[in-house]
Amino acid sequence: MNLRLIKLNSPNSNIYLIDEDVLIDTGCGLEEEKEIFETKLKQCNSSFDKIKTIILTHCHFDHSNGTRFFKNAKIYIGWDDASALEDKDDNVMCSSYFDQEYSGRSDIHIKLKGSSVLPLKNDFTLYVIETPGHTHGGICLYDKRRKTLFTGDTLFDNTYGRVDLPGGDKEEMKNSLKKLEKIDFGIVYPGHGKVFERNQNTFKSLRI
Repeated sequence: MNLRLIKLNSPNSNIYLIDEDVLIDTGCGLEEEKEIFETKLKQCNSSFDKIKTIILTHCHFDHSNGTRFFKNAKIYIGWDDASALEDKDDNVMCSSYFDQEYSGRSDIHIKLKGSSVLPLKNDFTLYVIETPGHTHGGICLYDKRRKTLFTGDTLFDNTYGRVDLPGGDKEEMKNSLKKLEKIDFGIVYPGHGKVFERNQNTFKSLRI
């Protein structure tokens, strides 16, 4: 697996490029950042047209609006977050938090559940884990072979995602974190901030 982290200006989400044609999250998709986004993809031997699969960890604007740049990609998102994109529900997507309106794609190809398995190229497989709390339909993606976890806005280094936004729920977040704690992973690729390694205090330090 060839994995690259693409970072744009804050408040964009982290964008993960797998090989040359799969993205996990897409950032804010602002027109003024389009050129630099395309340049960074080209530096990774990819492009807007080459991306065939986009997996969204959740529906929020800063993760999903960038889908507008990818005309050839199929969109995957958690079952309970799909309607936010389909309805272009700016309240649920928290678009106003970024002083924007959603202009990304609303055509969902696959609605993911906890039983979903995504086989990608080169024997690379992602297992979907339902992790509501930040949004109702938030998901994490687990690479069992490499023991890596893409956590969206569920788990960060020493903290967890906000639960005070539309779709957020403190009890759901607590249960999701308990679920993640039981999984055998080592490296975390979060939706914002730095990539980090799990340690004995990763969950003990959380206060929820």
